[in-house]
Amino acid sequence: MVQRTLTVKGTAQTALKPDLMIVSQTVRCSALRCKDAMQESDRRVEEIRDRLVALGFAREALKTTDFYVAPSYENETDERGCVRKKFLGYVCTHALKIEFEADCRRLDEALCAIAYGEADPEISLQFVVKDKEAAKKDLLRRAMEDAKKSAEALAEGAGVRLQGIVSIDYGGASQRVASAAAYSVGLFAREAAPANLIPDDVEMSDSVTVVWEIS
Repeated sequence: MVQRTLTVKGTAQTALKPDLMIVSQTVRCSALRCKDAMQESDRRVEEIRDRLVALGFAREALKTTDFYVAPSYENETDERGCVRKKFLGYVCTHALKIEFEADCRRLDEALCAIAYGEADPEISLQFVVKDKEAAKKDLLRRAMEDAKKSAEALAEGAGVRLQGIVSIDYGGASQRVASAAAYSVGLFAREAAPANLIPDDVEMSDSVTVVWEIS
């Protein structure tokens, strides 16, 4: 006997206020010698770190996310029209981040500390939800409730009865950090505080596909 089934997809969405701020910065230093580029990068990063420590951040709060040194070249055309690569030196790139509880005053202080001085870092901001697991569990529960309500309505309309669940296919959560923003260091002048920032909500969604046996 062929098993009769009903397949329903349940979905759920949520928008949460971000409670964690992440400030990322990238420091680039050039020099003819690889050693000099690295030393200058270290000096500038330590300046940033010292200013953040002065604000009360732990020294280890500023974490490295990427670090590399690469030779730099530019194309040069000689008198015969031939193009060759001219060695310019080395570029040391040090990417870092610091994260803390959502606090606009604290953010202003951190941005000014990072932007001040010789480092001239590229700065980007991200506003996220710290406890994503709790949000995911809530989404799954509500997606399952949505699937059940839809199945009950369809079964009633079709004049059939829901029996046991045959299978559940979990699609996996998708998240969009809608409030991610990038700014050039020029926005954070040495004497001026950055513009007021109102982060958008963090949007998350999830879905489940449930197969019921019907009779």
